[in-house]
Amino acid sequence: VSAKPLDLHGLGASRRSKSISMRGELIGSQESLTLDVNAWLPRAAEQYNISPDLRDYVLHPAVVNVSGVPNTNSDAFELRDWLTFRPEFGQLAYKTFKGKPTFAEHQNNDHRKAYGAIFDAQLRMMPGYDANHARLFLLLAFDRNHDARLCNDILAGRHNTYSKGTWYKAYTCSICGETFTGRSKPCNHIKSRTTMMPDGRIAYRKCHVLEGFECSAVRNPA
Repeated sequence: VSAKPLDLHGLGASRRSKSISMRGELIGSQESLTLDVNAWLPRAAEQYNISPDLRDYVLHPAVVNVSGVPNTNSDAFELRDWLTFRPEFGQLAYKTFKGKPTFAEHQNNDHRKAYGAIFDAQLRMMPGYDANHARLFLLLAFDRNHDARLCNDILAGRHNTYSKGTWYKAYTCSICGETFTGRSKPCNHIKSRTTMMPDGRIAYRKCHVLEGFECSAVRNPA
């Protein structure tokens, strides 16, 4: 479930204030959020070739992951891995999405062709679940100047599906419990897609050492 998209121009966003406050109901939260996006967006815009003006953006607070639940690419991301501190970034793993670019359909080879940027990342616990599941919310911003049609589709509710891009350095097989790195040969349980074993268990990768590097508007998310 995602909150409704926001037209920052229509909300009267300022390009000069050092921080902006978003009311909780606007971003699907019980608490308001203060964003420092104006402090870094102008410099990010130089690298991403996007607008430095906050008013040019459509913002969509979107759920891009439920921790511990495998997707159709056979990848799962545990809560403890999202909450692992990454010293090279000075952030918890889930916060590494902040400031990274947005794209369409994972066409992410060139950061200068970004569609926008990720204004913030939040983890929100899901009460009532024994496994400590949490939703990963990203505040996805798309520049009208880059793709006006996509922005209009987002605002009109015709597009509301997204897919995150995440690097990981190791993973554990959900069946045998073995942990592998990129250079080690994986076990036979993990296939190209999530696989049901004869005993009903699902074979998938529990990914570790996480880094968010982009999020895309896509038609068919994993």
